[in-house]
Amino acid sequence: MVQLLALLLLAIYGIRSEPLLIEQLDYNRLFRWFIGLNPDDPVWHPTTLTKNRDRVLNVEPMA
Repeated sequence: MVQLLALLLLAIYGIRSEPLLIEQLDYNRLFRWFIGLNPDDPVWHPTTLTKNRDRVLNVEPMA
């Protein structure tokens, strides 16, 4: 859910890439608040968003 909110920020603010979004999350308190990160929580690696998005898109539907 947190990463979905992060991708929503990516779309709303027109941030050009996931690494730039992670950079914004490093210092933008409003973005951190929106996705539920505390000021001293570590920000994840940029490839985490890509891997999780690919994992969700490649899930086979349940029969």
